[in-house]
Amino acid sequence: MRALMGKLLAVATALSAVLIMSTKAYANLEATCMAASAKDTRFNYGFCVKALSAVAQTGDGARELAKATANIGAKLAAATEAKARAWLEDPRTQPKACDPFQTCYFIYQRASNLFLFAEHLIDKHAYADAKSRARDVPSAVRDCNRYFHEAGLGAPFLEQSAQCEQLGIICGAITDLL
Repeated sequence: MRALMGKLLAVATALSAVLIMSTKAYANLEATCMAASAKDTRFNYGFCVKALSAVAQTGDGARELAKATANIGAKLAAATEAKARAWLEDPRTQPKACDPFQTCYFIYQRASNLFLFAEHLIDKHAYADAKSRARDVPSAVRDCNRYFHEAGLGAPFLEQSAQCEQLGIICGAITDLL
């Protein structure tokens, strides 16, 4: 009986430690997002917490969170780039949609590269340059939707554009804290 109680106590202690560590990571994430929100009026605090909560770890500071944001942005931009390429290769794509898809393909390729370069620069402690690269993303991806509207078509990447814009803003604002 005493051995069983000892094992249960050990398991309870381990679970408590994990819970406390994850709570600290979340608290640090919230504090970083709150501090960064003061750096840019376009900053979406709720999106910051939601986007980074899956990757935040205990002890993550602003530097790690900025890198994580850039990494998430790079993956999202690369996935959107792949979708644009798939539409271009689809024979059912309307001819008047080919130019906007081609343009968006290059836009998201650039956005992915900007995010990856920002992550690299954060690694090298070149924070001003990293912030500059991240802040170039929102205007770039916003242009994608404009090309579809100019062609008289609905923009198929509205959600991805909004998320990439916000990730660029968040990455730049968190990097500004460094």
